[in-house]
Amino acid sequence: MIFRNSCLAFIISTVCTSCNWGGYDDVQEWHEETKELIIEQSELVADSISEIMEPTGSTERQYYYNNRLYRIEIISPEGVIEHLVQYAEDSDFAYCTEYCSHGYKTYEGIEFQHKPYGIATWYNCDNGKITEQGVRYKFRKIGVWKIYDGNGNPVEEITYDKKVPLKSYPRIKE
Repeated sequence: MIFRNSCLAFIISTVCTSCNWGGYDDVQEWHEETKELIIEQSELVADSISEIMEPTGSTERQYYYNNRLYRIEIISPEGVIEHLVQYAEDSDFAYCTEYCSHGYKTYEGIEFQHKPYGIATWYNCDNGKITEQGVRYKFRKIGVWKIYDGNGNPVEEITYDKKVPLKSYPRIKE
């Protein structure tokens, strides 16, 4: 855990060096606050649930409260969550998590209007270790991205365009 946090801090510090807007000093701070608010705003008790059986045998469950969709789960035929989307109150923001068949995360990130923003992380399905991490702005990779081997050890860094100011990131309503 310490290794991941130190790598994350390194990635973020190289992405945003002079960002100070809206109470956030860097993309990591924006990401953590936005993720926390999305999760908080999606912690509701459903008053209705819709289930759709997919041709693959998976089930899509949509959870609603006062006619507002706040959570979608894709559940495998074996009963394991494969994909989870949690929505903020305005439905523009979503925290997305994908899972391997045995429960390890394989991906996590934030979306705004169905476009990825902020820190995106991919994991190895076999051991849950990080495989790739960096910052996205819409569908662009920006800043330093780290690639890791199967054991979570950094093996490569790729630097992408760094010209996206923090003030251009969308803000979630509290």
